Amino acid sequence: MKLAHQMQFLRLTAGAAALPAGTLSGDIEEGQCDAVGFGMVVKKRIQRAPLEQLTEPGTHTRLGLASPPSIQKEEPMNRFGVLSLCAVTGLGLALLSDIALGQHKSLKEQIVGSWSYASADTIRPDGSRVPTWGSNYSGLVIFGADGRFVSLIGRDVPKFASNSRVNGTADENKAAVAGSIALFGRYSINEAEKTLTYNIERSSYPNWTGTEQKRSFTLVGDELKYTVPAASAGDGRAEVVLRRAK
Repeated sequence: MKLAHQMQFLRLTAGAAALPAGTLSGDIEEGQCDAVGFGMVVKKRIQRAPLEQLTEPGTHTRLGLASPPSIQKEEPMNRFGVLSLCAVTGLGLALLSDIALGQHKSLKEQIVGSWSYASADTIRPDGSRVPTWGSNYSGLVIFGADGRFVSLIGRDVPKFASNSRVNGTADENKAAVAGSIALFGRYSINEAEKTLTYNIERSSYPNWTGTEQKRSFTLVGDELKYTVPAASAGDGRAEVVLRRAK
């Protein structure tokens, strides 16, 4: 008889365990569980009662069964909080990794890309500073990972009346030459000296074609500054500020 009681209790426990943790979802219909262990037939509707309330205290011990593990109701909000914390932590670590990676890049790696002119001034021998290109100008410098560069800068100048590049008037030609400069070639970086060297293969200013120019520079974040020892205008040195193009 004792064995029969144990078998009936196992049937009850197994049926309950098959339902979601901590509760018996829905109603248990008649015939789903018959418990004879206490001298009666249990056929009643159970409304989401915790499993530990289905048996009186000590029943498991009296039947020689191990007590079931405690069943706790799931905390959805706690799980959401943990997941949010994990996501924020992962994002923070990724950002820190990017910053650390940027700090360990060589200057040659950091300079690669496109840079827009922010300012360009000529410092005259008397110490006075004047904007090299006036106020209406724009320019771009591109440093390739292959060690090649292109530099272009110009200000607004009158259009040629002839609509021909080779048939400009003296004044039109002078304004065009004085108002722009273009050059390209190869470049190299000296990490220890923090110098940028241009090996200019061709320039719209002929005197720069085939020359080598060493320029001291600083690179902080998205700002690159360098000095041209001899400005193309021939009246001092040039100081240029570039910002990484967006």
